[in-house]
Amino acid sequence: RFMALSKHCNATYRDNKYSGFVKKELTNIESLAIQKGDKEVEASALSLLADYYARNHKFNDQSTSLHLKAIAVSKDNDLKTQEAYNMFSVGRYYYSFKHYPEAFEYFLAADRLLKVLGDEKISFAGEFYFFLASSYHKIGELDKAVLFFNQVLKFPPENFWFRLNAYNNLGVIMQQRKQYGE
Repeated sequence: RFMALSKHCNATYRDNKYSGFVKKELTNIESLAIQKGDKEVEASALSLLADYYARNHKFNDQSTSLHLKAIAVSKDNDLKTQEAYNMFSVGRYYYSFKHYPEAFEYFLAADRLLKVLGDEKISFAGEFYFFLASSYHKIGELDKAVLFFNQVLKFPPENFWFRLNAYNNLGVIMQQRKQYGE
């Protein structure tokens, strides 16, 4: 459900130029989830609000706080898949603003949860592994980057962009290693 909400909100609100409307809609989703006691949707709405603030205000305390609150809601209610997604979201947030140590902290926490849950059952696993691989690539850990870019390719392409860029990054790594014949 939280992935459906995330996809719906990104398709509906992500490129909306009326940020006040978007903020109000996301806040309404959060309020409705709280009224209904739907912790999964509440955590998802908090994460989406955090992304909203980051898109409009770059790296900021409000986004960070909302991401951490989303993690807390999912942890407190034993929503492991949601927790993994929220860890991934905050990691992606830190990654986007070049806070790589913090990004790794959350990516690795999400990775531990995905391993426990069985990543083959997780719809966002391919996208997650792309960002984890990209992080390793950024810091020059090429063996780990190759491992996780190959992991991306094991999942059906939820978003073809991630799959295409995994292949592209693997090619760049092969060039960096001067492994042209493989």
